[in-house]
Amino acid sequence: MIDYISQMLLKLKTKRAKSFLVFFFLLVFLSGFSKFSGFNRIEQTPRKNLNSANMFAFLKGKDKQNLEKSVTLIVDDVVFKNQTQAVSLEDYLLENKIDLKDDMILSHSLDTLVQSNSVFTVEHLNEHYRYEEVEIPIATEYIYDCDLLVGIERVEAQGQKGLVKNVYKQQFFGTELYSDQLAEEIELKKMEPKIIRAGSKTSLMTPEGSVIEFTRAAVLSTTGYCSCYQCCGKNPGDYGYGITASGLPQGVGVVGVDPRYIPYGTKMYVEGYGYAVAGDTGGAIIPNHLDLGFETHDDAIVWALRNSWVYFLID
Repeated sequence: MIDYISQMLLKLKTKRAKSFLVFFFLLVFLSGFSKFSGFNRIEQTPRKNLNSANMFAFLKGKDKQNLEKSVTLIVDDVVFKNQTQAVSLEDYLLENKIDLKDDMILSHSLDTLVQSNSVFTVEHLNEHYRYEEVEIPIATEYIYDCDLLVGIERVEAQGQKGLVKNVYKQQFFGTELYSDQLAEEIELKKMEPKIIRAGSKTSLMTPEGSVIEFTRAAVLSTTGYCSCYQCCGKNPGDYGYGITASGLPQGVGVVGVDPRYIPYGTKMYVEGYGYAVAGDTGGAIIPNHLDLGFETHDDAIVWALRNSWVYFLID
């Protein structure tokens, strides 16, 4: 390279031309040197996600005058204006020693970036109280008595409804309801439960000397009937004479029921009558009533109408 430059200089006759050529080759030389040495080369660093903390550190070396931003803060209609170098709203609040309370609402999230002429608002929640009276229904408590027949219940106390006053704390953001929470419950009248003594006895000895076990006992109205025309509207020889609605022969031990409440086939023991099965019905049958079957009309008349203990037997 140097020999080539020397030969070119010898060929040039004028001093001015030689100076120009020297200057030209000097530029070429310097250009090549900067390429290999890294002179004036710009290193690009990978781009990073800047949060409010490292962004502020990144800008720290810049001209502080350029970082000053005008911010307006409105607290409950009171306006404050100042200059700040804060990056986020959270930084701005810390810089100005503003401590947010539970009853304060910010117009922007804390990570909002502060820009020139930013306007932020802080409002206190307005508190109100509302009252509501609530009636407490009567609860029922049972006392089980093994000396009382199962299915029998006796009310020992009627009880009374209770009354409470609920106090609700309401918070409003302007005119908008922000929260509505129960703050206190005041008892105005205590609820008294209804007390019922319920029987749990499920077995007993009949007057005939046999022990029966049952699921329920009740006092029902009972009457007697037979197959005659006066009781059933049929005479011997008529179709269906002496046959019950379930197909069983009419007579002692078969009783008429309302099958909506006592299904056919239900076994029972009727005090003063004996063992029976539900197997018939009729137009005069009503709930909680039994029509007891007899062989003769005289026996049915003798039974007449009476209230009887009925024990629904375990199958």
